[in-house]
Amino acid sequence: MPKQKSISIYIKITLSLFFISAFYGWLIRFNSVTALPFFSYTKFLQAHSHVTFLGWGFMSLRTLFNWIFLPHSTSFSKTYKWLFGLEFTCIFLMLISFPIQEYKLFSIVFLSVFLLTSYVYVVQFYKDFNRTKQDKTIVQFVNVSLFFYILSSIGIWLIGVTVATQGKTDLYFNSIYFYLHFLYNGFFVFALFGLFFYHFSKKNVSLSNKELNLFFWLTFGSCFPAYLLSLVKYENTIITAISFMAATLQIIAFYYLVILLKNIKIKGIVQFMFISIIIAFGLKTMLQFGSALPMFRETIIGLKSYFVIGYIHLITLGFVSSSILYLFLEFNLLKLKNRRTKMGLFSFFIVFSQLKPFYLRKEL
Repeated sequence: MPKQKSISIYIKITLSLFFISAFYGWLIRFNSVTALPFFSYTKFLQAHSHVTFLGWGFMSLRTLFNWIFLPHSTSFSKTYKWLFGLEFTCIFLMLISFPIQEYKLFSIVFLSVFLLTSYVYVVQFYKDFNRTKQDKTIVQFVNVSLFFYILSSIGIWLIGVTVATQGKTDLYFNSIYFYLHFLYNGFFVFALFGLFFYHFSKKNVSLSNKELNLFFWLTFGSCFPAYLLSLVKYENTIITAISFMAATLQIIAFYYLVILLKNIKIKGIVQFMFISIIIAFGLKTMLQFGSALPMFRETIIGLKSYFVIGYIHLITLGFVSSSILYLFLEFNLLKLKNRRTKMGLFSFFIVFSQLKPFYLRKEL
């Protein structure tokens, strides 16, 4: 099978997961306007979140990792095809099981098989990737992203165990925040910026090693203590001080990122897309900093569920999904010459640009 045809199948599958994720999200919102029969908000929310993060997010990035970093003879080997197929099958089955039974036997089994399969993928990719010759900084970003994926998945295991043994206790919610924090502030951030910097290096864009290293180490070092920003119920002077320090380090890291990217020249629709991505990442950083300030923290605690929903959608749509679509275009996996692609991208970014102030106004 030709290489381009092989990757196009993977891209179509991941985009179909993006569509299903959006459809489930639409159902959840439509239900708030008109009550749907036999509809459970919690069950569909769990299906929506799993297909978004593990289906669309993780499977798109592992597709990009294989296509970009591995020899094409390796990236489409039988091992990777079987792993991808098993992951997709688990996601598809979870789309059925979660709306029916929530976190119970079949959902837990499908999710467990997915996680175990993804671990096999991570180990195999790590071995193959580190045999290739890549820039040291790119290797750091990619390897750290794999580490954070494994770390974030610990939260998923804790969710299942907690629901089965204790119900929805504080540990249940802290496990969810552990999973989400290290997934989108760890795995997604390092994976996407690793791909961005690789792409710029291939376009002969000169990036300052000093700013690049500062951005990497500040982002990496602040990621661990920043988890405490999620533990709003457990307040004391030490936790508040550590949280503020982590949020401050993230602001400094973003400053170095802006310096790093200020001379990059991009034209056309991808310029608008990339600016939107960096703005969304900057808003994420500022919201985390704001949540560390005592003057805002009490208000955020009172509106925590709304704040979390707005914050997660800002990251998922504005940063993660936008970045994946941007990279699909830049690596010629989506064609802007296609009229449907143009219309779809235009609609996505225009609608989301209107949702940004809506989220900030409504949730805060």
